[in-house]
Amino acid sequence: MRIALDFDGVLHSDLSASGSRDYIPDEPVPDAFERLKEMADHPDVEQIYIYSLRCGGQHGIQAMGQWINQHYLGNIENLARKIQFSYVKPHADIFIDDRAVQFKGDWSDPQFSLENILKFKSWNR
Repeated sequence: MRIALDFDGVLHSDLSASGSRDYIPDEPVPDAFERLKEMADHPDVEQIYIYSLRCGGQHGIQAMGQWINQHYLGNIENLARKIQFSYVKPHADIFIDDRAVQFKGDWSDPQFSLENILKFKSWNR
């Protein structure tokens, strides 16, 4: 299984919304690293992609890597073997993103009305 995780709002709490591509000010989302370790340790998980608008340049990827090194308290080598930062939307089996609504093939579902789409708010906003 290939899992794709959004960085801001899923791993990095992004509560201040004051970061930049290479400055990541906030703490991790509670329990994020415990779940990330669980994913990395599972034999059925072959790859974990971390994606973000920050991935548009090498500075952003370096900043995300440094942030993970700073906040992750486990064996970083084991985690690093399965993590890959992605410049583009990765080919994954599942996406975990704080700004997404799952589409199940039915545009008539009320969650996709323009009114509801315009009301959407991320958990940290």
